Amino acid sequence: MGIIHIGPSPQLLPVKLGPGDILEIDSDLTGVLTVIAHGDAHNRVHIRPANPDTFLNLESLVLTNPRHVTLSDLNIMTTDDRDGVLVWATEASADIRLERVFVKGARNGIAIGTDQPAGLRDVIVDSCLIQDCLLQGILCFGPETPQYGLHNVKVTQCRVEGTRGDPTLTNNHSGSGIILGSVDEGEIVDCHAEGNGAACVATEGPEGIFVYDCRRVRIRNCASKSNRTGGPADGGGFGIDIRCVDCLIENCDAIDNDGAGILVWNLPGMIGGGHVLRGNRLSNNCRRTTWHGEITVTPSAGKVEISENTIESKANISGILTGIGAKNIKLKANAFLESSALEIEECHMPQH
Repeated sequence: MGIIHIGPSPQLLPVKLGPGDILEIDSDLTGVLTVIAHGDAHNRVHIRPANPDTFLNLESLVLTNPRHVTLSDLNIMTTDDRDGVLVWATEASADIRLERVFVKGARNGIAIGTDQPAGLRDVIVDSCLIQDCLLQGILCFGPETPQYGLHNVKVTQCRVEGTRGDPTLTNNHSGSGIILGSVDEGEIVDCHAEGNGAACVATEGPEGIFVYDCRRVRIRNCASKSNRTGGPADGGGFGIDIRCVDCLIENCDAIDNDGAGILVWNLPGMIGGGHVLRGNRLSNNCRRTTWHGEITVTPSAGKVEISENTIESKANISGILTGIGAKNIKLKANAFLESSALEIEECHMPQH
């Protein structure tokens, strides 16, 4: 147990930290800082700046197989070539907290992933600000459903803005604000995504905030505004994407997005359903992708409850748009503000 200081030099070898160790970063580092931090439940590892007001120019800060570690109060300014903070697990890792981290100009602002089923547990990302990244702002990723790579993930009080998207990626989405993928039990609460996605020209994505390959993830009290797309698809506010089960979007604001305010998407033959969209406020969405409605649900989405939402759509945009053949959609007590458009409509959707 002790305090370790590192200063302005390339970090060619990983820094190894044990229970109770504190790593204080004195100044800029010119290389990738890789940390192997193994605390225990009673003696966490702490990684923090020696001076919390200092901006650190790093290529990347990488946490490998972390256990019982808190990374806090770092200001990171980097380039499109690296993730600002990367958490990567190839073995069972748990109890990771990223708090009050500012990242500007990275490839992904904060990326948290594993190639192992249940490889990461108990992850908190709180009060982080991510600006002007290339691919995604805050991203969790892992194995495809039904194997979930992450369990119990909480993203709270975070803001992501200006994620551009990579115009050279034509088949893969980029430019989203906050994405949870491969998560079993999680939540995104009190978060804000704005002005993301304008340079994405792919045939999928981006969205301000969305989930995929997830089970029991709740998005609550969030705002997703003025998110864009440069291509033919998406650019929406919130999304529940492929192979998701029992997810919730509640008490959120989706305003002035290029695509749907809320999109529930799945493809034929995939598992999915059990979702609830409740108490949300949607207005002036579908600015670019006009085949969407303010709330859009594909036929393969499965069981979806849409209740107590307040919807203000443009004259040519449906309030709730469902794919022809969609089943088990429950509509209850939604309020449609004055518009000449249809409140509820069915249409044929691409790939269905």
